[in-house]
Amino acid sequence: IKNIGKVKILHINSGNANAYTGKQGMDNVKKIIQCLALKYYCNPKHIIISSTGVIGEQLPINKLLSHIDKHKIIEGRQNWASLAKSIMTTDTFKKGSYRECYIGKKRVKIMGIAKGSGMIAPNMATMLGFIFTDADLNSSLLKKILLQAVEKSFNRITVDSDMSTNDMVCLFSTKQVSCGNLKLANHKLLEQFKLNLEEITIDLAKKIVVDGEGAKKLIEIEVTGANNNSEAKNIAFAVANSPLVKTAVAGEDANWGRVIMAVGKAKAKINQELLSLSIGAFPIIISGKLVKNFEEKNISKHLKKKEIFINIDI
Repeated sequence: IKNIGKVKILHINSGNANAYTGKQGMDNVKKIIQCLALKYYCNPKHIIISSTGVIGEQLPINKLLSHIDKHKIIEGRQNWASLAKSIMTTDTFKKGSYRECYIGKKRVKIMGIAKGSGMIAPNMATMLGFIFTDADLNSSLLKKILLQAVEKSFNRITVDSDMSTNDMVCLFSTKQVSCGNLKLANHKLLEQFKLNLEEITIDLAKKIVVDGEGAKKLIEIEVTGANNNSEAKNIAFAVANSPLVKTAVAGEDANWGRVIMAVGKAKAKINQELLSLSIGAFPIIISGKLVKNFEEKNISKHLKKKEIFINIDI
């Protein structure tokens, strides 16, 4: 997301992360870029490279270069399902998301695909995400909008609390639909576009969590009343990454005290007398006091579902 500007070619390889491969790994990347630049007559700076898969093994460079040399472009072909499937590694299903919206009176499309299921934390994850739109918006503006969407989605998921070796999210515009000379990310005409982009990134992020290695449930944690977003995020991740909370949810055990324990260890200012906790639609604690008619069986029933909701108000 740091890079902005013109892109001619996106090259993705799966099955090999090209991580911890040293100078030879870097040389292989340069060979791929050189091969692509010569074949498609483009500036090497206009080529994006991404890899995902096993760590510590060298790319089968001769096989890759041979495939690039033989590859032929099929005009007008857009097989998103095939592309999403081709980048899978330990994923169990292909991940895609699509929206249509308006920028002013112009109807535009947004299509996103992603892969990822392990090493999912703390910012993005071991994941690749590629989003495409036909809206003609400048690179600087797209970068600002993408950063906002990523912070609310890919930067707020965790499966195993292990950090990523390979992660990337890109937003591309084919510039097919003219949208006027928009320059500000908070422009009123961009509200629908931003909302739809955010929905796509959240949808893809949730699919990555659902497909987490060994995952059986999706836990969504909402934190309100924090001093700032940073503290709210710290609390949410403290709960989400707690092995005790995970085992309670996996075992469908209404041991809500584990959630409170995790809140207490988070790097955030917390007043216990103001703390409230709900699991599903059932309040357990309100303003620091246990709800009088609280029944564990309601929580246990909610924990049997595939999607678990925890609300923490501090």
